[in-house]
Amino acid sequence: ADNAGINGGDIAGINGGDIAGINGGDIERRVTQSVLSGPVEAIDLTNNVFTAMGQTVMASSSMLNSLSVGDMVTVDGSVVGPGWLYADAISLSHETYVPGATPVFVTGIMTELNEGLGRARIGDLEVDYTPSLSNGSLPRGNVYRFAGTQPRGKGLMVSDSIAAE
Repeated sequence: ADNAGINGGDIAGINGGDIAGINGGDIERRVTQSVLSGPVEAIDLTNNVFTAMGQTVMASSSMLNSLSVGDMVTVDGSVVGPGWLYADAISLSHETYVPGATPVFVTGIMTELNEGLGRARIGDLEVDYTPSLSNGSLPRGNVYRFAGTQPRGKGLMVSDSIAAE
């Protein structure tokens, strides 16, 4: 008699109207932006990826079938993780890539930072960002965009512009 029982009427039920549903309009849509511009280094049709600027880019097989190693591309899409991008669209440039002369850029999550040397790593790409420090110190953020040139294919990128996304 000291313990009160629980009657069905003592528990509030959950009605469908009590739970807020998620409508398509409630979710912010991802805005596609250019995340990379550089030469294609390798293509893996088996896994639907290619590499450019030290980043692994996931793309549809139809996008990959139109690419060749050495093509200068611009990737519109999103950063998926350190060294990984997702392509919503790929644009081929009509210009020939010239190491050290053709402007390139990459957007991604830094995996290493050596502020003493002015070096950063995004995926397999090492970036010398010291030329971009004339505007002040390294910006802070989770995702960075480096722009500049790559004097040697698959080598060090020299960035004269850096921004935190």
